[in-house]
Amino acid sequence: MEPLTIIRIVHASVLIQFGACSVLTDPWFAERPGHHHGEPLGLRLADLPQLSAVVCSHNHFHHFDMQSFAQYRDRGVPMIVNRGMEKPARRAGFSNIFPLEPWRSVTLGPLRVSATPSRHGVPDNTYVLHCGGRRVFFAADSLGVAEARNLTERYSHPDVALLPIQGLRLPFWFNHQLVMNPQQAAAIAGLLQPRFAVPTHYRLSYSGFRDRFLFQTRGSLQAFAAAMAAAAPQTQVRVLAPGEPLVID
Repeated sequence: MEPLTIIRIVHASVLIQFGACSVLTDPWFAERPGHHHGEPLGLRLADLPQLSAVVCSHNHFHHFDMQSFAQYRDRGVPMIVNRGMEKPARRAGFSNIFPLEPWRSVTLGPLRVSATPSRHGVPDNTYVLHCGGRRVFFAADSLGVAEARNLTERYSHPDVALLPIQGLRLPFWFNHQLVMNPQQAAAIAGLLQPRFAVPTHYRLSYSGFRDRFLFQTRGSLQAFAAAMAAAAPQTQVRVLAPGEPLVID
């Protein structure tokens, strides 16, 4: 079985290394007004290894930053996207695009990428990545606790689940949640029973006004740890600082 290394870069951008096979999720390297990382980048774009694939969940700037990722040295890197994201990827110069609908898969050498259902208010995929006997579940921005129930019927327990926890929602007069909260993330971990859960999506800042008056966040690392202890005690929670590796032998 291949060793597995997880390196959180920022937000939902994570480098997953199955031995020599490297996969990047949801590239976001450049900030712009209203979209701030909220923490240092764990890896610069120039420091990325040769990638075997890039998986992109949905067409929001902080998950699909094609303007900066166009500077990546290999425009032929396989890019797995939700349907409808092909055109902006091609405009950025990438040519090897694989649009997937939920429950469809693509095999790239030893790597198999399976798109899985999501719920986010815009077209969105989650993914199960398989390589070298390892599995990683990437939940992107999903709200999909109900959707995750179907994963247990199709795939065995992942080694790692990458789970957003910020609980982002619009203010009470809209009453609309956008990203799962710590309790929902823990519920998914309870269903999937991964060996490790790595929280993502908890430092993003939209700038002072929008953080205070437009978006509300109801997630924290402490709340996630408490929810995991109750809902998924069999899973180890690993909070990764940007650039810190989680190595699974």
